[in-house]
Amino acid sequence: MHLDNWLERFALDDQILAQSYEQLGDVKRSWLKKLIAHLYNYYGREDCQEKIVSMTYAQGLKSYARVSPWNLLVCVIGRGYRAANKVIAAIMPAIMAGTKEIVVVLEDWGAQDLPDQVLVGLELMGVENILLMDKDDITGFVRETGSNQGMDGLFCLDDKEIVEQFFREKNCVVWAPRPVNLAGLVIDENVEWNLNVLSWANPDLEFVVLADKKGDWPDNFHVFEGSKKDFWLQPFDVVFAPEVYLLEHKHISLGFGPGHESSWVWPELEKKLFFLQQIVWT
Repeated sequence: MHLDNWLERFALDDQILAQSYEQLGDVKRSWLKKLIAHLYNYYGREDCQEKIVSMTYAQGLKSYARVSPWNLLVCVIGRGYRAANKVIAAIMPAIMAGTKEIVVVLEDWGAQDLPDQVLVGLELMGVENILLMDKDDITGFVRETGSNQGMDGLFCLDDKEIVEQFFREKNCVVWAPRPVNLAGLVIDENVEWNLNVLSWANPDLEFVVLADKKGDWPDNFHVFEGSKKDFWLQPFDVVFAPEVYLLEHKHISLGFGPGHESSWVWPELEKKLFFLQQIVWT
């Protein structure tokens, strides 16, 4: 089946996208737009669709290096993945690299169960090909697309079975994000956090709060009971803290300061990943 036939058969109804856009509201949309703008600046847009460098060496050697962006990225999002910032951070570097086509597949989600923030995040990035499939259809789609349509990358968010299956076949780059569950949050009298944004933008995270006093925290927040020294020894996947704390604790691999409550980045997804390279000697 040609890619266009898959898209026609399983495409998400535009009306559902429109409803999600309205239901999410202006404020939450603005936070997602802010993240997209930051990722745009962070990665930088690659406008060159193909680069060829030829070199002539001693003893008659010639070399050609051809670099071009991926043709097709397929991103499968499982039902457990409801944080738009993590999805945006996975797809934006592909967009910045100039990937020619991006297809997002929502797995096993009923139309009434789709998370508004994820759909709106996809729309704000300009992702037009959004499919709704069950696991069997996804397997068939990915296998056929990988064989016939030149799929260069398969991203799997919250689907270990698909990752394991297609990683063994190694027909393309297969990536799945590391599990992220635990976040640290440092409350300082000199800065102000938007706790509501931290909560809705990161429904997948449990926040451990370093604060001098108890407060009215969202459901996925709780105050750390130990010492400040012990707080920084916790196995955090990410820490939200003022700049001075993040720079002081160099072992923290991912951190965001105030104003980045909805932010995310996958450090391993460097833009160079999304390019095809050919080396020729003559």
